[in-house]
Amino acid sequence: MPALPPDGVIHLWMTHLDVPVSPEAAAVLSREERRRADTCRNDRERRRYVVAHVSLREVLAGYVDAPAAALRFARNEWGKPSLDAPNAPCFSLAHSADLALIAVTASTEVGVDVEPVVPVPDCLEIARAYFSERERTELAALPPETREHGFLRCWTRKEALVKATGRGLALRLDGFDVSVSPDDTSVLMHIDGDGTLWSVRTLVPQPGYVAAIALRGAVGTVQHMGFAPSGQPPDD
Repeated sequence: MPALPPDGVIHLWMTHLDVPVSPEAAAVLSREERRRADTCRNDRERRRYVVAHVSLREVLAGYVDAPAAALRFARNEWGKPSLDAPNAPCFSLAHSADLALIAVTASTEVGVDVEPVVPVPDCLEIARAYFSERERTELAALPPETREHGFLRCWTRKEALVKATGRGLALRLDGFDVSVSPDDTSVLMHIDGDGTLWSVRTLVPQPGYVAAIALRGAVGTVQHMGFAPSGQPPDD
């Protein structure tokens, strides 16, 4: 049973999604989680969803010393989930391609996002739809050979911040600025007009992926906790 991290520290867990999942493991999911899994486009996407959410339950169960199947979740008015348990940690789950990340804090709102490093030839067009004016200008100024990676850094930073605030689509992506630069320093910023300071940091959880973590207040240390039990990487 891991101890909750101290203030300013984020525990980061990883999960490989293209691994077998047993019926016994999948049985820990709630009826709603199984319903959501059944809406996935194909068997691969369904398996990835199941592994990600089984892993989330396994990780959180360790912090609250409860069976994974017994965990109950609540959602705020914008749909952000929280664990309904005494002294429950805050958490955020992100998954893309074969990798999922689970960020855990003791009591501070946190958000995480991850994307595979893949070609994004229309990144400037996407940026016009979702990025702020300053971000679009910075992105266009990057050399062409680094522009797509800069786009992914910016995208994950913005998504992590949206998740941390818990406001989902109610917070417009073009309504606040982050940086497209490779600097991974935690930067404090206001994004929602209520005086709250948020910070975001970029990291590389695995080769071929870029991720970002956002936190209410300053990000101190990101402590890598390894792999969740259901998402252990396959043996070579």
